Formats: sequence, structure tokens, C-alpha cells
Amino acid sequence: MTAASKPTKKITRRATGGNLPQWDLGDFYPEPSSPRIKSDLGKAHRRARAFRKRHEGRLAGLGGSAFGAAIAEFERIGEIVSRIMSYAQLLLAADVGNTEVAQFHQSMHESVTTISTETLFFTLEINRLDDDVVAQKFEHPDAARYAAGRSSLRAPAPSFGRSGAHSARGGRDWLHKEWC
Repeated sequence: MTAASKPTKKITRRATGGNLPQWDLGDFYPEPSSPRIKSDLGKAHRRARAFRKRHEGRLAGLGGSAFGAAIAEFERIGEIVSRIMSYAQLLLAADVGNTEVAQFHQSMHESVTTISTETLFFTLEINRLDDDVVAQKFEHPDAARYAAGRSSLRAPAPSFGRSGAHSARGGRDWLHKEWC
């Protein structure tokens, strides 16, 4: 790989109209081959598997404190994978013609998808809970900090069209994050 094509902290791509913006992506990772990326992927995957073992099939029985702790844990996993994907997407946006960057982006996307399959149950189970049950959980101070965004995160109940068929959304899409 030549110095001009190797992704670095500052990526410049020349276009016919001049230079595009230079982004310093060093706050994410120093470079695509950084051991920190592999470490963060491993950490997120381990946490996601443990999260699933701990909570799958048990959300309805969680008290408000444990429910708030579960949301916080879900959020921490999301922060890791969001940082990885933000880095990969910005690298790709800066140099869409670079096949090595495109391969890196694809690899990160596949890894994050694998991780998110471990946490998908969380949003599905929450959406199956009765509105009153969810409201009661959010009354606890440990969960209350997440209650403010609840109305925008928890979609209305499923709708039925003229045919009477269930909507394609399959119900509520509550707590759906872009990395899921």
C-alpha cells in the first residue's frame, strides 16, 4: 500500500474540484490496523454475549433498578460498536475509491452485525411488555433517566391496514439503536 492510499489520522482525497475536508480520526483509532479496534470488538462481543445470558427471557421480571441497569449496559455496548462504525464510515467517506478502506468498512460492519444479534432480543422483549409494566419500571430512579426519550423510542402499537394484515414493523421498535 502506498503512503497516498494508506488510511491515516488525516485523510485527504483530491477531487477534480479541489481538496475535500481533512478529518483527524485519531480520537477514534490511530489507524485501521490498530490493536485497539480488535480489542474493542472483542470487548463488545464478550459483553453482548454476557448481556444476553443475563437478560434474555427475563426482562418482564426485572424491577426498575435492574431494568435501568440493563438499559445502561445495553447503551455501553452500543457506544463501543458505534465508535467502531463511526470510524469505519468516516474512513470510507473520505476515500470511497480505496478498496482496502472499503474492505475494512465491510469487515467492521459484519463484526458489528454479529455483536448486535446478541442484543437484538432486548428491544424485542421490551416491545412485548405491556405499556403499564414499562411505565412502572421507569418510575424507579435507576430507570427514570431513560424515561424522557421513551415516547420517541417506543413506537405505537401495531397497525392493521385495509387487508387486516399486521404492519411490516411487527409492533413497536423501542430502544432501537442505529447499530442494531
